[in-house]
Amino acid sequence: MPKNNTQKQSHSMPFEQPQRLILLALLGVFNKLFKSLFSQFWPLFIISFFQINKTDSNPSQDHWSLLTIYALLAIGVASGVIRYLTFRWFLEKDALVIRYGWLRKVSLKIPFDRIQTIHLQQPWYYRFTHATRFVIDTAGSTKKEGEIWALNSTIAKNLRTFILEQKDANVKPPEAADTIQTNRKEYLITLSASQLLRIGLLKNHFKSMLAFVGGGLYLYSQAQKIVDIDRINNALEDVYGFIPKTYAILAVLFVLVIFATFSVSIITTFITCYGFSMKDQNNTLFVKQGLASIKAQQIKLQKIQLIKTIQGPLFRRFRLMQFKIQQAYSKETPSKKNLQLPGCPEVLVKNLIHRIHGKPPSPIHPGTSSKWVRYRTTRFGLLPAIGFLVLAILLADTIYYWGLCWLPAQWAYSYFLWKNQRVGIDGTHLVIGRKVIWQKQAVLALEKVQSVTFKKTLYQRRHGLASLKIQTAGGGVSLSFLPEETARRLGNYLIYKSELSGLDWM
Repeated sequence: MPKNNTQKQSHSMPFEQPQRLILLALLGVFNKLFKSLFSQFWPLFIISFFQINKTDSNPSQDHWSLLTIYALLAIGVASGVIRYLTFRWFLEKDALVIRYGWLRKVSLKIPFDRIQTIHLQQPWYYRFTHATRFVIDTAGSTKKEGEIWALNSTIAKNLRTFILEQKDANVKPPEAADTIQTNRKEYLITLSASQLLRIGLLKNHFKSMLAFVGGGLYLYSQAQKIVDIDRINNALEDVYGFIPKTYAILAVLFVLVIFATFSVSIITTFITCYGFSMKDQNNTLFVKQGLASIKAQQIKLQKIQLIKTIQGPLFRRFRLMQFKIQQAYSKETPSKKNLQLPGCPEVLVKNLIHRIHGKPPSPIHPGTSSKWVRYRTTRFGLLPAIGFLVLAILLADTIYYWGLCWLPAQWAYSYFLWKNQRVGIDGTHLVIGRKVIWQKQAVLALEKVQSVTFKKTLYQRRHGLASLKIQTAGGGVSLSFLPEETARRLGNYLIYKSELSGLDWM
């Protein structure tokens, strides 16, 4: 009888019941949340910085700025405690499951056979309590794919041993048939000097212009403290005569910004992409580019995880397209293996996609709920608008009322973003795209899927909706506000196709 009990226990799955974190995990939670708060509310920090650094600033304005910062920190502390209290992890038959969240619930499922390495990290302050950080790397993101912030060291070692044993037991031999043709040798893409010139002139200059304008205005404001700015304004007014000095300054700045933006764009395009060529030989792409220094790169077709394309209004008019090839990478080398070209003839990009993925499925609207428009407008439009309104009232400065224009702009953008979503899926490939001003699309093979994260916010739970984040070894794509049943079926199908495939996912 005891012998039978022993055999039964040996075949049981450890950690089947949801496990909690030790108290030291709060340090890791707070670190993540404070970074997230800063990334979302950086405009308020910038506004506070400029308000505090004004020469005519008063203590009351500084007081409200500090209160805002303290409020954000309090939100971070409260969110960290809630995330710690709700964090659970456990093992299923073939996967590690991590769940946390109260208002925004996150459920991460990582199949054992998609785990590349497991790191047990122990900073010096962990050693006093014999704690270990359990980090999973599936080579699927620039960030950690999965992490248990603090475990007992013995439990962490046992968990790692068990997962790696299960992973080795489930390894499938590769299929004999190779779906990619061999012994090919042809040039897929070559770019001439005239094509590079056109790409440099037509590619998106919006971010560059903002950088030049922001830098110029900041230098202009700082110059007022150093030089006699009135003398400069009078000199500009004398030069332009009948043109008011304000318009003269704006005209000069506009011309300088346009000239600098286009010049820098053309120069950088020629330096990085001169002589660009992509040759396909024996299932490997050989890429060569560069003017001052020549960069050569080899990309094996089986290591390609995602192909993303971007096409703006001017690029569509002149039949150009930007593309990015994302390969399998680890978090130590997140982007060195990726290939991104700022522009290329559209027909050559389509030929490249056809060479790698064949004919992808035709995308259609995925059936996401229109409630996504309301949710996104509230999150990215209403909340910032309220912030500008509060600043306008507290600081008695009418210029902040212009921030209210952000609300209708975000509603329009959210509506067109929802309306122009496109998703296509067949037995081998997934295509996800969207089009508002810039048309973006991602193509991936289903066997490259490593994990699928199922998310439901409080608002989504009330309306029976959910979101999916699909991760590969070279990055991820997401689908927001799907009907909950559709999201679960799609997520399960993607995991099933990934585990069923015997192809080399790396």
